[in-house]
Amino acid sequence: MDASHQGPSGIEDESAAAEAKKEKKRRKKEAKEAAKAAGATAASSSLPAAQPDAGSSTDAAAFLAEHAVTISDPSITPFLSFDALPVSPEMKASFSGFKQPTPIQACTWPPAFLAKDVVGIAETGRHAFARISSVCVV
Repeated sequence: MDASHQGPSGIEDESAAAEAKKEKKRRKKEAKEAAKAAGATAASSSLPAAQPDAGSSTDAAAFLAEHAVTISDPSITPFLSFDALPVSPEMKASFSGFKQPTPIQACTWPPAFLAKDVVGIAETGRHAFARISSVCVV
């Protein structure tokens, strides 16, 4: 580095780091605001809402218990079928070879479609690539 970026006490580096941190925080805030705005316009689009009626709360509770799944946000209801996905019919057709979403898909897609952060931990097994890919595609 040249001397203009690094002073004897490193003050310039600390200042630059603080500015970079502020800029990162500002961009994150803008992204959240844009996601909220996109959610508002998505509600008026031809696609269904991001959290459609995915079944009864009894069905959801039974699903979560059966698969030993914990969702920290009680407002999130798992998508128990591919029909619940708020995507185009063409996209839904790509899932025709699968009976139903895996537990990790069913529980992580709803908050992902609401532009929320998602952390999911699941066992992998057969067809793991297809399952992971379908999470990434949507």
